[in-house]
Order: sequence, then C-alpha cells, then structure tokens
Amino acid sequence: MSRPRTPVEDRFWAKVERWGPEACWPYRGHLRGDGYGDFNGELAHRVAYRISKGDPGDLEVQHLSECTSRLCCNPSHLVTTKRRSAGGRPPSKLTVAAAAEIVASPLSAKALAAHYDTSPAYIYRVRSGARWAGATAQLRRLRDGSESTDQE
Repeated sequence: MSRPRTPVEDRFWAKVERWGPEACWPYRGHLRGDGYGDFNGELAHRVAYRISKGDPGDLEVQHLSECTSRLCCNPSHLVTTKRRSAGGRPPSKLTVAAAAEIVASPLSAKALAAHYDTSPAYIYRVRSGARWAGATAQLRRLRDGSESTDQE
C-alpha cells in the first residue's frame, strides 16, 4: 500500500525559511539561472503568493521595492501588477484623478500602494513627479502655495 502524498503546500513551505513576519523568507529549493527560485517549473515567489493570497491569474507577482531578495517568498513582500507591454513598460494603473489623490493624500506610500494595487515605489514616483509629471507638479505647487489660482 502506498503512503499518502504530501500536499503541495507542505512540500513548498518545507523549502522556505520563515524567519519572522517582516523578514525575507528565502526559498532554498532549485534556483533558475536568473537567480529566482523554481518550484515544479513555476517561480517560487509566485507559488507563495498563490498559496497565501489566491491565484494571481494573468497578473505578474513582484517583490516590493524594499525587498531586495529574488528568493524571498514572504507573502507580505509580494504584490501583483499588470504584465508589461511589448515595449517593456507596464500599462498605466492610474488616472489623472488618482494621481491627484495620491499627491494630496496624507496616507503612507505603503497604504496608497495597497489601495491602488501598485508598489510603494510607484507611489513615490507619482509624488515626486517622475510619473504623471504634468499633473503632480501643478498639484504640488498648488498644495504648497507657490502658485496662485486664476480666481485670486
């Protein structure tokens, strides 16, 4: 009689060092040539996301900008983004109105990133004007009082 097969989740997590809720959780199984973990032909961090948060479908699973390890499988360090277009740039996630809300918001970049389904790094770029430059630059000047409106 054959013994029962170990569930895939258990086999996966057995290859991950879970050090704490905020720490990186390195994958210790097979590595691909590009430095990412590989579990049964799938990116290890994508497997961690699927097990913990559900199937990402067509979305790309990426590490947060604060996480510097390609081997990290901590679900709190993983986010989904739209797949990149043929030109290599991701499609825009925001409208001009959303960019305006980001610039004006007192919330942290991490909180805004969760709300808009993007990364904190993208929120920083919106606020700095590196993304949505025309809209955010004018909004920052108005917010800071360095530009007057036509009605004054």
